[in-house]
Amino acid sequence: MKKALLIICSTISYVASFAQEPADALKFSWYVPGGSARTKAVGGAMGSLGGDLTATFVNPAGLAFYRTGDFIFTPLYQFQKTKSTYNNTQASEKTCRFNWGTTGFV
Repeated sequence: MKKALLIICSTISYVASFAQEPADALKFSWYVPGGSARTKAVGGAMGSLGGDLTATFVNPAGLAFYRTGDFIFTPLYQFQKTKSTYNNTQASEKTCRFNWGTTGFV
């Protein structure tokens, strides 16, 4: 009798509960990497070009293009606006912040 009651209560709780799925968590935590100004200028195609610190993350052989040392400092200003609706409940978030992009020394 106790097992049957436990199974019935568990089933009712499972059907009645509404939870956020993992895909929703990814929507709110998405971060678009900044990169350097050179990476932005070529549309993010730095993997094949090389000669920039951000190419290291895609193609480490791109560092072979360096003849001298280089210091890279890329400040970013990020702004994003997120809206979601779940079970007729709406949530929104607007964020504007200063952040650091690719910074390093070769």
